[in-house]
Amino acid sequence: MSSEEAGGEERMVRDLNDQDKSLVDAIDQHPLSGTNYFSCIQCGRCVGACPATRVSPAFNIREINRRVRDGDESVLDDPSIWDCFYCQACVNTCPKNNIDGYKTIIILRDLALNKNAGLHHMKRVLPVIATFMEKGVLTDEKSWLDPACIDELHQLNEQTGFKERFESLKNKCDGEEAP
Repeated sequence: MSSEEAGGEERMVRDLNDQDKSLVDAIDQHPLSGTNYFSCIQCGRCVGACPATRVSPAFNIREINRRVRDGDESVLDDPSIWDCFYCQACVNTCPKNNIDGYKTIIILRDLALNKNAGLHHMKRVLPVIATFMEKGVLTDEKSWLDPACIDELHQLNEQTGFKERFESLKNKCDGEEAP
């Protein structure tokens, strides 16, 4: 690593090897990208504010950010990436104001699912997603929503590609052996 001045602020610049570039590049190509992992100062505020860390000691967004920055693709196989609640406490406490931990987790989960890692985590939530897609609410009972709203939800799921993505994940999960 070398340091250089940028706008009166010292920042760390890291030369990436090809292995590192593949993970960072894959993340940067995701529609939710935008986090500058190389600006993370590893202060730990994100971990201190994270409720997921309290219930899952293995979950550590600071460590996940470091692993991404280092190009460690094994992070995609790490079960702890499935423990995030998406509460954004990490984002709100970050002193750099440009590291979106919850978006990182969404992206890592997408990349993991694309390589068929983490499918057993999805198996648990697919029935809930299916119920929501069908009824617009998370209940086994009859939906209380206006039928026009449910029709609109169906159209949105179709138009956004969510229905297709759901079916793809369901098919992958149906063919996966339990860990």
